[in-house]
Amino acid sequence: MDMEKVRANRVVQGIKDMIVNGELTPGARYPSERVLAQRFGVSRNTVREAIQYFVMVGVASTKPGSGTYLVNDTDALKKMMDARQMLEKYNWTEIQQARRVIEMGIIKLAAHNANREDKIRLRNALQKLDEAGKKVETDAEINAYLNADYELHEEIARITHNTILMELHASLREGILSLAEVWKRFANLVDIVNPTHGKIVDAIARNDEEEAAAAMDEHLRYMEYRIELNRTIGS
Repeated sequence: MDMEKVRANRVVQGIKDMIVNGELTPGARYPSERVLAQRFGVSRNTVREAIQYFVMVGVASTKPGSGTYLVNDTDALKKMMDARQMLEKYNWTEIQQARRVIEMGIIKLAAHNANREDKIRLRNALQKLDEAGKKVETDAEINAYLNADYELHEEIARITHNTILMELHASLREGILSLAEVWKRFANLVDIVNPTHGKIVDAIARNDEEEAAAAMDEHLRYMEYRIELNRTIGS
């Protein structure tokens, strides 16, 4: 892992500690980039990357001209903390294996249950992902794409109409969003991955369980390959 990433992770952990010890409370504004940079001995760019992590996982929001605020949602904050602990405990391979078990279990039920309203929402989620995929170069663009990617998979889980499966899938959020490092390394991922998203959505739209499962398997196999390749290159 490069040193800039190490420093950003250190700032993320430091801000997490501020949340845990009550120094940063729900609804409060984050300290300025300058203050945080001085506190953690890093550049403002590093602080900006760390803050983007909290925005990306849905526990911070930026108000133009005002600053970045911690969301006033204790459930969201708890889920973020639990997800962070999961990443600290498990590696990408384990998370991806769990993702395969959960998503392959979800996909056939989603294809079976999808009604007209479900299909409309799913098409809208795919359109949002396609828009986000038109330019995936900067960290912010990569994060926006990953959020849209997660939202599409989240919508598939919602179509099962099974609360347990939806909650199991929600536990994968942090793992999916953590793939930013892989996207930064392989510039052509969007061109290869987005067509598999289209195949998944088309199969669900036809209520074709077998084709949906095959498309999801293709999608996950490709991501697993890239994750392993990233690990090998980075080792």
